[in-house]
Amino acid sequence: MRLKKSSFSAHKCRIKIEGFEIDKLISACIDKKIHIKDIKFTNNLEAIMTVKKDDVNNINKLAKNKYRVTVLSQAGYIYALSLLIGKKALIAGLAVFIIAVYYQSMFISEVRIYGYEKLTESEIRTSLMDVGIYEGAKKFRHKDQIEDAKIHLYQELAPLAFVEIHYRGGLAEITLAEGNRISPKQLSSENAPCDIVAEKDGYIHDIIVKQGVKAIEPGEFVTPGQVLISGFVPIKYTTYGEKDENAGKYVHAEGIVTVKAPHRFKFYITPDIILSTSGGDTVAIVRNKNETDYELVKRVSDKMVRRYIKEKLQDKAYITNKSLNFRQKENIIEVDVLFEATEEIGIEQEIMNDT
Repeated sequence: MRLKKSSFSAHKCRIKIEGFEIDKLISACIDKKIHIKDIKFTNNLEAIMTVKKDDVNNINKLAKNKYRVTVLSQAGYIYALSLLIGKKALIAGLAVFIIAVYYQSMFISEVRIYGYEKLTESEIRTSLMDVGIYEGAKKFRHKDQIEDAKIHLYQELAPLAFVEIHYRGGLAEITLAEGNRISPKQLSSENAPCDIVAEKDGYIHDIIVKQGVKAIEPGEFVTPGQVLISGFVPIKYTTYGEKDENAGKYVHAEGIVTVKAPHRFKFYITPDIILSTSGGDTVAIVRNKNETDYELVKRVSDKMVRRYIKEKLQDKAYITNKSLNFRQKENIIEVDVLFEATEEIGIEQEIMNDT
């Protein structure tokens, strides 16, 4: 819909009229169908009102020399547009500035690494450069790129229990948690026939068979002691004739079986200490200079998660997803941590001769 030229929203003026018998001039304007709004008489010789920009000249013609008409202010989208058009250099400068800021936001200006202990910052940064995370590099735009980078870091910086890549503006934050990703328990003899059985219950996430026969499928629920990878390998017959279904050989089963399970815990941050609800023990903490609440909570939660994995999961898990919520309660910050961990549950169980 095209707006009329006489629309008040297009271009209006706030004017002041000075003179004797101003009401006569107002009456003359109404007779000429000049629209007037928001009339305010400040005294007997002065009145302020709003009119359309196109009517200012018509009012001046009616006022002649008897009244003084002064434009106090102007408003409306046409007026604003005219001001911008008159400042082409300013518009061009703003456009260039916005484009420059947007272009700069696509690149990493700083890389910060948290959580490493045994690893050195130099070797971590070398691995990060291999996946494209360094000052001046373009930020990842797709989740798949981040996941590929995590996989590379798990492989290059093993053993790791957790890797997180997070962007805040031009800042790339890399959080690591070192751990010992223990493989299934080994027997005294590496050649002794054995099965891989479940150490705990859970829904199977993934199973990788190196030697033996897969006994379960991903998604199945298993209980402690249930065979996951069988060390009995049946013989495959290639000719017709009588077949012995019990024929086969025993091998030393090898593989990795994992379950994925959620874990949740809370802790509280006070000005001087952290009070953990898991056992009620305390951990001293000192806020870094200029550290925000978010940075403090994130740093402490990473430490508490690493401790949780070490104490509860015996370093046999690595985190695939994590979220945390925190809320301020007077002088205490309550932190609620929820993370999903992939755990290895396979252990070797020797196959006895009479089995």
